[in-house]
Amino acid sequence: AVYVHPFVGEELVAGHSGLVDEVYDQLHAQGAGELDAIVCSVGGGGLLRGIMQGAARYAGAKPALVAVQNFGVNSFNRSLDDHRARGEATLPEDVVTLAAIESKCTSMGTKRCSLETVHDAIRYDGDVTTLTVTDDLSASACWQFSATSAELEAEGRTRLVELSCASALTPVFHTWVLDALIARTPSLARRHAAGSKLNLVFEVCGGSKVNAELLASYKSSAGTMDQRDRIRINGQDIPPSA
Repeated sequence: AVYVHPFVGEELVAGHSGLVDEVYDQLHAQGAGELDAIVCSVGGGGLLRGIMQGAARYAGAKPALVAVQNFGVNSFNRSLDDHRARGEATLPEDVVTLAAIESKCTSMGTKRCSLETVHDAIRYDGDVTTLTVTDDLSASACWQFSATSAELEAEGRTRLVELSCASALTPVFHTWVLDALIARTPSLARRHAAGSKLNLVFEVCGGSKVNAELLASYKSSAGTMDQRDRIRINGQDIPPSA
């Protein structure tokens, strides 16, 4: 047997970076213009680090990156937010260690994220925005995403995503989250103010911790979250009423 670390290792990170090549190839083939941002869920940080490495291969302005985690399983976001709040010029020597995993998004479940990913995020030649959301917002996005796959069911296929991976979809199904993200990500705010179309890519991993019963429970408990919920962007808490 060979143990493969879930988020540390250069070969693992390099593999993740290939998805950026696919994104750029598709945008070019469609004549869709520049890539403005990639949004992804973050656990330990291997996927995000791969996306940063992939983006670095392309000339020109780098896309903004949005790292989405959930409260209670947000070592990366807290580590990056804390470093920025301290205003230190040097790279941090350690990351925030969580006392416990306090979220249902257990696939994100690491008490300590990758220090290398934090370092790469600090050095990234573009915006890196941290977004922290509640489990209910993820649950709402989770069941709504599966509900959009009705056209596939006629072909005997389904499209499901587990709770942790659905966190990246919260700005899609809760547009007030997207509005808050754009306003607090400088490169996106500038293009939006200029009336430019934004090309946003949402990386959806899939996962395996999902079934019809779970989706039904998410729909029942979270609904469409019209009442909103608290979020945190770049270390700033934003109440539901904002």
